[in-house]
Amino acid sequence: MAVGEPKSLHDWRQVELGADLVLMLQAHRTAYLEGRLRLGPAWQDLDVVFDRGDGRPCAPRTVQTACKRLAAAAGVPVLRFHDLRPTGATLMIADGVPAKVISARLGHASISITLGLYAHVQEGMQRNAAAQLEGLLGGAADRARTGQTGEPDEAAS
Repeated sequence: MAVGEPKSLHDWRQVELGADLVLMLQAHRTAYLEGRLRLGPAWQDLDVVFDRGDGRPCAPRTVQTACKRLAAAAGVPVLRFHDLRPTGATLMIADGVPAKVISARLGHASISITLGLYAHVQEGMQRNAAAQLEGLLGGAADRARTGQTGEPDEAAS
């Protein structure tokens, strides 16, 4: 586990979080601070997110085990901790979040990096794109097939 400053100035960024995640992080921070007060001078103030109860960082395997347990309890697929970032990016792309926004959240220098890494075509995406395009064209294919122009019929006037 590496601890230190981000690699570049571009890596320093603010990322907006959803209300549920903010509440969970606040509760986690409260528990962290309570543990710190309880242990007093025995606390090792390393300011980590996942600690062993004494301020020292958890082993990566411990974090992975906790992630598996939480995923199972939530009824979502179990992922490795390091798969969370690319999964989040892929889910945002599939849901139509603009690539520029995703790129900024991930700290990529350009959207081409984001799209090159995460924008693989998923099952159903081609079908959804075809349906969206058809909707945008407003039935033009049906009108072309029946010889209708989409203009009002002069004989009907």
